[in-house]
Amino acid sequence: MEVTYRVLGTDGKEYGPVTQPQLQSWINEGRLLPDTQVSRSDDGPWRQANQFAELAWPPAAPVTAARTSSPPPSAPAPARPEAAVALEHQLRSGASWFYWIAGLSAVNTVIALTSGGGFFVVGLGFTLLLDVFVGPPVSTVLDFAVIGIFVLFGVFAQRRQLWAFVAGIVLYGADALIFLKVGDWLAIGFHGLALWGLCSGLRAALASKKIANPT
Repeated sequence: MEVTYRVLGTDGKEYGPVTQPQLQSWINEGRLLPDTQVSRSDDGPWRQANQFAELAWPPAAPVTAARTSSPPPSAPAPARPEAAVALEHQLRSGASWFYWIAGLSAVNTVIALTSGGGFFVVGLGFTLLLDVFVGPPVSTVLDFAVIGIFVLFGVFAQRRQLWAFVAGIVLYGADALIFLKVGDWLAIGFHGLALWGLCSGLRAALASKKIANPT
């Protein structure tokens, strides 16, 4: 499989995937700077472009060239790595809470099926109620339907879809009321921690939208 690259622009958006020759042409035209954040398909982590040995930097590639020339439609603007990478990390960290919620809820369902005791407090209280008052196999099907919704929230949240964060926060906040009703303060505390993480991801998504559309 051909190695490709993704580039992080100042607008917080990812550009690519592109091939090494196309990336090199951006460098030659002065539209990609040495400190631009780049990710290679067989590598993964974001790194400065000048850390990739296969990319060559011509002597006449000044910063002013990127400022005075018009980039092609598909070429990224010079990156602001500190702010953009920090926002990306915050967004993905926030969205990952959806996967934790879904995963631990699935474990709780398995525990209920095996008649085991206890449960993970980050998991959904709604699925626990289904396991108690409906029972398998119907509760198992409903459990995994609800869990699947939270997995989808995670997928779309990582794509900067604000509705996924908002819908997930509202539903998980409502789920916390179940534990409030029974006075399980440990579960309420962990729900609050997860909600704080989700809200942090939402703030990062909003900030990315503002960078992409400053007007």
